[in-house]
Amino acid sequence: MRQDSIISLKKRARTIKNILALIFIIGIILLFAALIVSFILFSAPEQGFTAEKGNLDWFVKYNLSNGTAFGVYIPFRIIQSLNIEMFSAKSAFLTYLASSAILNIVILYGLKQVINILNTISRNTTPFNIDNVKRLKKLASSMIVYSVVVDPIRSLLGWVFVTKIFCVDLSNIHLSGILIAVIIFIIADIFKYGIFLQDEVDTTL
Repeated sequence: MRQDSIISLKKRARTIKNILALIFIIGIILLFAALIVSFILFSAPEQGFTAEKGNLDWFVKYNLSNGTAFGVYIPFRIIQSLNIEMFSAKSAFLTYLASSAILNIVILYGLKQVINILNTISRNTTPFNIDNVKRLKKLASSMIVYSVVVDPIRSLLGWVFVTKIFCVDLSNIHLSGILIAVIIFIIADIFKYGIFLQDEVDTTL
C-alpha cells in the first residue's frame, strides 16, 4: 500500500473514531440521565403515571404538576398487549428504563471496542495486532449478547415486575445480529492470520 493511501486511511479512521467517541460520550450521559430519572421517579406517586395503548406499543408517561409530561414507548414484545387495568404504569415505566440501561451498556461496550480498533489504525503502522483480535472478539460477543440475551431479559423483567404473565416471543432473538457476530469472529481470525504473516515477514527480513 502506498504511503499516501496509508495516510488517507489513518485520517478516515481518526475522523470516524472522533465521531464514534462523541456518540459514546452522549450515550454515557443518556445512560446516567436515565438512571437518575429512575431513581427520582421511584418515589413518585402511582397516580402520576398513565399508559396509552397504541397499535404496536404502549406510551407510558409521567405527568408533571405543571401540566407537562414525558414518557417512553414500550413495544408489545416487552410489555404484552393487555388491558391497561392489568398492570401498573409506574412499574412499566421504571422497568423499561432499567432494562434499557442494560441494552445501552451492551451497545456502549461494543462501541468502545470499535473506537479502540480505529484508534489503533490511526496511530500504528498496522492494524494487525493481538489487541485488535481481542477487541473484535469482544465486539462479536457483545453482538451475540445483544441479539440473543438482552431483549429476552427485558421481556423477563416485564413479566416479573409488570404483567406477571409469562410470554415467550421469538422475535426478541435477532438472527441478523448473530450473523454479523459470526462475520466479525471470522474477521478476527483473518486479523490473527495477518499477524502470523506479518511476523513471518519480519523474521525473514
